[in-house]
Amino acid sequence: MRGEGMKIERFYKKYLFPGVVFQSVVMAGGYGTGREIAEYFFPGGSLGGLLGLLIAVPVIWGLVCAGVFEIQRREKVWDYHGLSRVLLKDGWRIYELVYFLFLLLVLAVALAACGELSERTLGLPAAAGSAAAALVMGVMAVAGERTISRIFSGWSFFLVTVYLCFFISCGARFGFPVLSEVRSGWLSGGLRYAFYNLGSLPAILFAARGSQTTRDAVASGAICGILGVLPALLLYYPLACFLPDIQSELLPVSMVLKKLASPLLSALMNAALVGTLCETGTGLIFSVCRRFSPEHSFRSDLICSSGLLLCGFALSLCGMGELVEKGYGAMSWAFMAVLTAPLCVYWLKTGVLRRFSPKNAQKGACTENQNDI
Repeated sequence: MRGEGMKIERFYKKYLFPGVVFQSVVMAGGYGTGREIAEYFFPGGSLGGLLGLLIAVPVIWGLVCAGVFEIQRREKVWDYHGLSRVLLKDGWRIYELVYFLFLLLVLAVALAACGELSERTLGLPAAAGSAAAALVMGVMAVAGERTISRIFSGWSFFLVTVYLCFFISCGARFGFPVLSEVRSGWLSGGLRYAFYNLGSLPAILFAARGSQTTRDAVASGAICGILGVLPALLLYYPLACFLPDIQSELLPVSMVLKKLASPLLSALMNAALVGTLCETGTGLIFSVCRRFSPEHSFRSDLICSSGLLLCGFALSLCGMGELVEKGYGAMSWAFMAVLTAPLCVYWLKTGVLRRFSPKNAQKGACTENQNDI
């Protein structure tokens, strides 16, 4: 019985845990409020946006995550600094600059969203809600890797459950819309959305240490793509019920909850969203803490997290709409240049692509069985 439990735990850490953390980190910067879905997918039409979400996003996320996890396994690098040195050599400073800009942007969006939610739901000043969220992120970031891992695992289950309830409730109340319109730009919208969210990858590298073979890296990367996009699909249909008006909403999910008029579901959705916003900020901050202090040090983590949160809070005063509209588009192209393109070059130079052949995958499976023994 104990042996079975250990096998399940190993399976979870090897294949599912990276996807759980990726889902937690990508949501707030990616689609937790619904603003990003309205910004990137609905302009391609109701059906076109769904195609972009189903085709471009999980494929790009799965391929890049698999490639990064394989590099981690081969090169034994466990933070974004080591990864950038492998991919960019002496150009690692460029990646570091882009990552810091992305981190501050996502922190600002998360804090601004928390402030907006607190003002709409509790009647508190937006600044107070943002400050409270920053405090939660800071406490979680200095709590250590084990605590963060447990919180992320538990919250992912709660999150998907709540979003599933939201999906079912909207379907029962409003019906599911017929998605038929496809406009030009649906693919480019999905690609830009997928590429800018890859900036969250450094925040999950600590969770992807379980891959022992190329097959492990490919499988866990594919699961990241699936788990990462799952809650977005549960949001897409309810939001599509209110096209085109919902495209101008700052917090589309809040608009739908107001029309549902369900106090319990509203409370659960807002709790899930705030928790996810805090998870995203925590994951990004924690990645920087480990960059400058590989061994857990409360003092250094506290200084690092406080500085980042103060900068993010100041930037959040610009407003969430402006940040999403102007900042995220630029980050899409930046991460394509400093992560995706160098990753492809690495695959071609080192022959990583050959390792994905069925013959080598079979060899990897034999190696894994030996390791388990």
